[in-house]
Amino acid sequence: ESVAQAYGDVEFLVATSLVPSTTGSESERRQLKAVQSWLSASPSVQVFIAAESPTHLEAFKEGLGDASAGRVHSLPDVEFLAFGDEGQPGFARLPVVPDMVVSLERIAEKRDWGRKRVLVYSNSDILLYNDFILAAAFVGSRCNFREFFVTGKRWELDMDAFQGSDSWDWLTMRHQSVVHGRPTDMWHIDWLTM
Repeated sequence: ESVAQAYGDVEFLVATSLVPSTTGSESERRQLKAVQSWLSASPSVQVFIAAESPTHLEAFKEGLGDASAGRVHSLPDVEFLAFGDEGQPGFARLPVVPDMVVSLERIAEKRDWGRKRVLVYSNSDILLYNDFILAAAFVGSRCNFREFFVTGKRWELDMDAFQGSDSWDWLTMRHQSVVHGRPTDMWHIDWLTM
């Protein structure tokens, strides 16, 4: 059953952040594929991205092509904090996740009140398929789309096998993750939905 048939009246607002990367890098490629998977999962998915640089966000949106038109937006009011020593390996500026969730909630409050909605936070390299959207909508519907919270983790998959592939077959990717992937440890949280 498609998402549109089962939950056509539900809007999915997904928040993430861009990991600073060089255009064309493996990191950017993974982020692009992840956001493409979200947009492909359902036409009712809207993506909100926190980025320190508006230029970086616009370049990222260009990399998504036409699929992002009107469906990928800036996530405002998110603070980024430095972790590690600048110039040293492992240094990163990362968003404050609670800021992202609050910003997404504010956006949701301003949108059409007639629609049910599911809010999602995901790390920017996590592929989410339509079965994730169906499961999130199912859980939400059991709670009348009020006061539910679900977290999850990814399956690790060696992406080297997919080097140079511009179009990923999502069914093949799902199969590869089950056959060749491995689940992350129990403390690893990659997405949450509410």
